[in-house]
Amino acid sequence: MSSIEDRIALLSPEKRELLRKRLQEKITDEPDQQAGIPAIGSGGPITNEPYALTEVQQVYWLGQSGYFEASAGGSNLYIEYEISNINFLTTAYLRRRLEAAIDQLVKRHDVLRTIILDSGRQQVLEEYPRYHVKLNDLRGLKEEVLEKALESARRRMRTEKIKVREWPLFEFLPHLLSRGRMVLQIRISPLLMDGTSRIQFFQELFHLMEQPRAALPPLEIGFSDYAVAWQAYRSSRAVTRSRERWLRQAGTLPMGPLLPGKTLILPDTPPDIRIWDEQLLDNHTCKLLVEKAAHRGLSLSTVLMSAFVDVLACRSEVPRFSIGLIATYRPPMHQQMHQVLGNFNTIHLIEADPWRGTFNERAHLLQRQAVEHLDDPFGSGFEVLREMNRLHAVAPRTGVTVFFNTVFDVDTAEESAGNVSNSPDMPNLSALHFAKKRGAAARGLQSDWNKLKQVLLPLPKLREREAGLYTNQIQLLPTLYRDMTGSLHCKWQAMESAFPEGMLEDLQAAYRNLLGKLALQEACWQMTVAENMDSDIPENRQVSIDSPASLTSQAFFRYDLKRMEEHGAHIAISAKERDISYASLFSRSSQIAGLLGDAGVTSHTRVGIVLDKEQEYIAAVLAVLQLGAVALLIRPDLTPTQVVSSMQEERIEVVLSCEALLERTHVPEQVLLLYLNDIQDGVHRVDSLGNLGESLSVLASDAPACILYGPAGGSKPDKMVFTYRELEQWANGYSSRFNLEEQEILLSLWPIGSPAWLMDWVGMFGSGGTVVYQEHLREYSMDDLMQFADRKQITVWSTPMPVTNRLQNYLKQKMQSPGPSLKRILIHNDRVSSSLISAVTAYCPQVSVVAVWRIAGSGMPVIVHAGRGEAKMYCSHADLSVIGRNAATCPVWATGEIYAGPPQEGHQQFLIQTGLVGRKTSDGTIEVLGERDNGVVHAKNAVLYVWQIEQELERHPAVQWAAVRGNVRNGEHEQLVAYLLMSSVEEKEALWRFLSSRLPVHMIPDDIVMLQDIPINSWGRVDLHEDICRTMILAEASPDHSQPQIQSLHLMKGLINIWEDVLERTGVLVDDSFFALGGDSLRLVNMLTIVQQSYGQHVHPADFLLDPTIERLVKIISS
Repeated sequence: MSSIEDRIALLSPEKRELLRKRLQEKITDEPDQQAGIPAIGSGGPITNEPYALTEVQQVYWLGQSGYFEASAGGSNLYIEYEISNINFLTTAYLRRRLEAAIDQLVKRHDVLRTIILDSGRQQVLEEYPRYHVKLNDLRGLKEEVLEKALESARRRMRTEKIKVREWPLFEFLPHLLSRGRMVLQIRISPLLMDGTSRIQFFQELFHLMEQPRAALPPLEIGFSDYAVAWQAYRSSRAVTRSRERWLRQAGTLPMGPLLPGKTLILPDTPPDIRIWDEQLLDNHTCKLLVEKAAHRGLSLSTVLMSAFVDVLACRSEVPRFSIGLIATYRPPMHQQMHQVLGNFNTIHLIEADPWRGTFNERAHLLQRQAVEHLDDPFGSGFEVLREMNRLHAVAPRTGVTVFFNTVFDVDTAEESAGNVSNSPDMPNLSALHFAKKRGAAARGLQSDWNKLKQVLLPLPKLREREAGLYTNQIQLLPTLYRDMTGSLHCKWQAMESAFPEGMLEDLQAAYRNLLGKLALQEACWQMTVAENMDSDIPENRQVSIDSPASLTSQAFFRYDLKRMEEHGAHIAISAKERDISYASLFSRSSQIAGLLGDAGVTSHTRVGIVLDKEQEYIAAVLAVLQLGAVALLIRPDLTPTQVVSSMQEERIEVVLSCEALLERTHVPEQVLLLYLNDIQDGVHRVDSLGNLGESLSVLASDAPACILYGPAGGSKPDKMVFTYRELEQWANGYSSRFNLEEQEILLSLWPIGSPAWLMDWVGMFGSGGTVVYQEHLREYSMDDLMQFADRKQITVWSTPMPVTNRLQNYLKQKMQSPGPSLKRILIHNDRVSSSLISAVTAYCPQVSVVAVWRIAGSGMPVIVHAGRGEAKMYCSHADLSVIGRNAATCPVWATGEIYAGPPQEGHQQFLIQTGLVGRKTSDGTIEVLGERDNGVVHAKNAVLYVWQIEQELERHPAVQWAAVRGNVRNGEHEQLVAYLLMSSVEEKEALWRFLSSRLPVHMIPDDIVMLQDIPINSWGRVDLHEDICRTMILAEASPDHSQPQIQSLHLMKGLINIWEDVLERTGVLVDDSFFALGGDSLRLVNMLTIVQQSYGQHVHPADFLLDPTIERLVKIISS
């Protein structure tokens, strides 16, 4: 290195801080005046008056306010010791000495006498009671009962909120066990101390227990002195410039990584924190990693952080994100600052852009950021994060919940990491001076007494079993350290309830593997994220252009005709007019094929079909496909203009219809018209495919078989194309994928010529089943429809969503199964509602709900099975993959787009987009999260899966059906709009309150639209397009614009005064946004606390944050 500055810049953050401390100790015993930091004078606490919380204290105080995510529990430092080799005598004296030592430390450290006031300020108590340790006697309990009691106490002390308004903010709980053992459980509020202070506290505690008469060096200052002086110094010019500099970055810093979630994190969600330790690298491998890092001018801490960022990148919904780097800063305000107990933690927000550059380049960028933060310690990362939350309006979420920490090169590294380790024997507690020596007689008995006390007072042994910070402020935190052998360890802390099953283990393994590769493989330092992580993902596949193997058009129909021959007498179509057997259907389609063949139709011909009877329509489609031609399915509800438009676009040469329909249908003059009425029995007939001879040419599998046109808003109809391969897949795999038996009976109420109509009969014919059609059956009452289904012995129900919704309501009203024959409910290209799942689970346990998405052009339907009792959907098709960024397979639980494709030779996989978004679960199945265009919404600075919101909406008893979409307003950002079918319009206001208690604020819809019925398009699919929804929207009562009451006016005036005081500004209007006026999470809690004290009304922030204005507050308080 060419300069000292360059060499210092390469040090790890811990080494830099250590160097700073040691240089300060060598230069002077006085505070560093050159830095402009004021010195604290001696003389004890400055004041016993309330004073402000520090930045880190504010975070922990807000975290247990109940206003933010997972704040049902509290944050606690939890420590557990096991004391062995004790008896009844040592137990009593241990307890007495413990109480005496605690009492001395409470007098010594003012922070241990601190309480937190409701106003968000803290106060050191002048008078307080002596702390008494209560012994819990668990001797004689069976082992399983004992462990259950200990675990119950652990759970309480780890996560239960400490009443910070009451002293003390700590608790000691010893449990006396059998066989000379004791378990000492301790919890301390992180408002009082950080990890370093915790170590110092216990060192002093055990020292005083060993030597109760020992005098610790007197303290001239306390934490209150530091807090008051530092708060005053924050208004200085140097600190103000630094704060302004970092706060400006709040507008450009990205939020934290969006990792896959297991559950919705609400304010009352229990934290469920787990802490565990694992070895990442042995000593030799760790040394190799250190050497490679140093060779590139990187510290070990930087390399570990960069690798962690890469592992997160492959699982995050957003490519750029920030993580929190935990640090400690004790400003040199007094020579005893390092002896003061307190919480001196801070965080540095590090921006990560892991998808750019090589690992080496990214690591250098992160290191420069870390050094820049350490060189300017006056900026508070907590304050920047609070400003980010305000600017992005994410309250009550925390913008960054993933943190990183390393503990190296300090004497207390192992203890700071909180790992379980065997500590030295406890100080010689046999020196419990309960016997006083009296002259020569006592001296004569000394030898005998020394022998006796070894029996009466054996030497207790102390072992730390657990130590860690359990906090709801952090969802994921790795703390890395090296043990006594030099091996690299990681102490993981995670909010387990926030992550899907198996994801943490997968992330942990990926991190371990990446560090190993960096230590052993030079090439990894020059690789991108995708290149480094691909090898860790099993069965990695690359997306290529689809190039399927050729199939012939005969493939489908050879199979189909064989089925028709096998099931000749079985009913294929059951319609209102008559039932048609497979033999009759084959005979009729052969006649039509003969008519078309005589007219010169070949495999290159496009034939339009204009019919309105199901059996004739199906026979005509089969006839066209037997010839290898292309069938244009023209719906009977198309307008004349749309019919002409579709025929011209597809260059139709022949139209097959009947005279009655063609009288009202305009057909271009160049088109040949063929009438089914002209067919005479025995004249036109094709008995087998072989009779067609050379007229049937071999077609590629992706050749069009059926082209569907449906009505649309304009003159041009909607279009959908099915290939021969797709029809072949449906015919061959329909029954197996839906677990159907032969001769099932399917009720289809889809419009003629719609995709679901086509897929239903093609699939059922492949399995020899029966398709039941009934004109106007959709208009029947539900009682009549169910009687019809029971009479026909329907086994498979396939209807549009409005009819399925009526079935769901029928089940809930009747509270009974519709009939013993029903086995399956099919949902075509739509989400399975939680209301339907709950109704089927409760009243039709024999029925399964299955959703099917058509993959255009692939010939591979995605079959999705809905979970029992939930609205989540899963598929386990072997030919499906979840693909993320850079065309790489996603890790377990990482979200990507679902691709499909048959296996090919070699390492590549030819895949086709399904249009669905999903993630692979730990058991290999794929969880479907919705459609790419409608299932995922980027709104409110988050990636939202609408099925989660829809599921919670449908849990409300008045909501029969729900759909959520993200609508762009004013071209700026998306807003969430919920479209609901409700049993009672009056429940809308109650629904807002219901959602506030079940959804995070950022997932609550901005608007609710009430519908008369479920809107569907011409294909029978749910369609929330404005043109379709307009006629379905219920008109709501006009708002009451009458003069507000005098009481409300007084309330508004009082709230304006409160806001102006809290926000420190004037001119507040009733429709101003709290956050637009400069409000943040701290001011929000202060404001709501004052409101509760002034008006006796507890305002839940979720209710307020729906519309953070005084107008909204008035409504909440008045109600």
